[in-house]
Amino acid sequence: MEIKGIVPIVSTTIFVLAFIVNSFFIYIVCTKSQAHIGTYKYLMISFAVCNILYSLSEFISQPAVYMYKNSYMVYSNGFPAHMPKSGPLFLAFFTVMYGMNTALLALHFLFRYVVVCRPHQLKRYEKPYITFWSIPVVIWGFIYGFVTLYCFRATSEFYRHVEKKKKKDLE
Repeated sequence: MEIKGIVPIVSTTIFVLAFIVNSFFIYIVCTKSQAHIGTYKYLMISFAVCNILYSLSEFISQPAVYMYKNSYMVYSNGFPAHMPKSGPLFLAFFTVMYGMNTALLALHFLFRYVVVCRPHQLKRYEKPYITFWSIPVVIWGFIYGFVTLYCFRATSEFYRHVEKKKKKDLE
């Protein structure tokens, strides 16, 4: 079986596994976590939700990479590939979720630093401030998506160039 036939199977499997495992994780955190865990519970739930959305965006867009010399192009192998107007939005959503996951990871490390080194500042992570901490995560993700969609979006000239090069490379 060719790699092109394996990718959709792997993508579907990863999405299903991510959905099941993260949903189970959310259930455990919501029902079995102890009170002393505090707002860390919400951070863990945020990770799980973002991971589900990230795997969903990968499942839908099925991004693939074409490399030529010292550059690369990301394109969709999923059903958005047949939607020239809205297809780039799916890849941008994939990038948004990637950006949100990286920002959430940074927030997680910051939280752990505060817990270990500055526990007296934990009040900044309690309920009234949860919304405040989620705003930079969402903004960071949308900056990633915006840059992808508006700064790196392919032009018709780019498509013509890539089509010629890709045909030549594949011969």
